[in-house]
Amino acid sequence: MASESGERHPHALRIFLRPDVDPALAIALGLNEIGDRATARGNNGNPVLAVVRGYEAGLQAPLAAAGFLPVGHVRLYLRESRVRLTAPALLPATG
Repeated sequence: MASESGERHPHALRIFLRPDVDPALAIALGLNEIGDRATARGNNGNPVLAVVRGYEAGLQAPLAAAGFLPVGHVRLYLRESRVRLTAPALLPATG
């Protein structure tokens, strides 16, 4: 992503865990890592953004406990593309 001098962009925290794992430790470790990297780069005043999808509702309470606030909703759009194949083709073997 290109940025102009002085522009502020958020840091991103994305969490992938099994449902039986407590996310609090992963959130704390992720925030520590973001903080360390941001301090090293001199951009530690930027906010941290955590995207939580609808099926990840179990992350909302641990993120709130870590100080995150909900700021909005995001919609994902999908466009299916279909291509007609007239004849099967073989791909060359690689590796």
